[in-house]
Amino acid sequence: MEKENPAGMEFAEVVAEPQGKFYRYMKAIPVQDLCLKCHGTDETIPQNVKDALKTEYPHDKATGYTLGQIRGGFSIKRPL
Repeated sequence: MEKENPAGMEFAEVVAEPQGKFYRYMKAIPVQDLCLKCHGTDETIPQNVKDALKTEYPHDKATGYTLGQIRGGFSIKRPL
């Protein structure tokens, strides 16, 4: 099975809701090299960054990602 390219993972639609019609759009956020400095594996995150993350974000679990994985998505919803 071929993996889908995250750069092309997007979806748009117009929906009717009780408040009216809306345009909705979502696009995947793939992990890039720069992301790995904070969100990568234990081996890719520098020790000074690990220390800062532990201090500033003690409950954060957004690490362990590898290049190309989906980190999240951008989503917008606008009234028409």
